[in-house]
Amino acid sequence: MQNVTKETETISKAGNLFTIDKESGIQTDSFHDGIYMMKVSVTQEQCDKHGYLCLGEIARLMQKAAKKHFEVVYGFGAEALDPQHKGLVICWMSIEITELPKSGDTLFLKLWQGVGRATTESRRAILTDVKGNVLLTVAGLYLWMDRLERKMTDVPTEIKDCIKTFSFPGEPKLPRMKEREPKVYPCETLRKVKDNEIDHNGHVNNSVYLDWAEEIIDRNDLPFAASTSVWIQYNHEITKDSTVKLRYVLEEGQLWLKGSVNDTESFLVKISFLSEKISQNAHQTVINMV
Repeated sequence: MQNVTKETETISKAGNLFTIDKESGIQTDSFHDGIYMMKVSVTQEQCDKHGYLCLGEIARLMQKAAKKHFEVVYGFGAEALDPQHKGLVICWMSIEITELPKSGDTLFLKLWQGVGRATTESRRAILTDVKGNVLLTVAGLYLWMDRLERKMTDVPTEIKDCIKTFSFPGEPKLPRMKEREPKVYPCETLRKVKDNEIDHNGHVNNSVYLDWAEEIIDRNDLPFAASTSVWIQYNHEITKDSTVKLRYVLEEGQLWLKGSVNDTESFLVKISFLSEKISQNAHQTVINMV
C-alpha cells in the first residue's frame, strides 16, 4: 500500500513528541503512536448561512479521518474486506461542543482508536484551533457487521492481532447506548432521499441525518450556534429512493428527531441547546421537506 500521509496529515509513530506542520509552520502535538492528525481548513461551503461549521460536515470529517486512520494503522483500506462482506459500522455517536468552528478557521482533527464498550470498538477525536484549544470532541461506537446477513460478525483475522487501543486523561466519553426520549413527537414530515445522499454502500450516508436535523433547526428558527451536544443512534440503513418519515419535537432545550421507513426506525438524533438562547417563539410547525 502507498503511504497515504501528507505533510498536513500525519500519524504519530513515536511517543508524546511535537511535530511541525510544514505548510503553515504551526507547532502541534501528536499524543501517541496510533493518533491520526488531519489539518482542516473550514470553507464557506461547509458552513451554515451564519458561517458556522455544519454538524453533517463534522461527521464527514470524522469519517474521513477514521478512513485514513484505518489505512495507516492496518496497511490497507477497509474496502479490501469487501470480499468477506465485512464492514465496520457506526452505531452510536456523540459530539460535545465548546465552540462551533467558523468559515475560514484552520483546525486540527486528531483521531484514535479507544477502548470500546461490550462488543463494540470506539473511535474518539478532538478538533482544536491552531492554538490547541479544544473546540469540540467526537466519540463513536462501531460494530463489525456482515453486510449480506446484516448481523454482527467477528473481527477480521487480518486486523485482529494489530488492534491497538489508547486512553488519555480527559478524553471524550463514549456515547450512551440509550437515551430517554420524548413519548410524543407532534411534528411530522416526509423526506424523499436524494441521489447525492447515497454513499458507496448504496445507503444514505450517516452524516446526512445531521443535515436533515439542521434543515429542521433552520426552518424552525432554532439557535444552531447555541448547540452544545449531539447524540445519534443508527438503527437501520436507508436505501436509495426511500421516503423517510421524520418526526420531531423541541422539548426542554433539546431537539429530538426520529427517522423511519415503512415503520422501521432508522435513526434517532438528540441535539441540545443552551436553553436561554431558545426563543419562546420557536415554533414546531409541520414543514415540507419532500
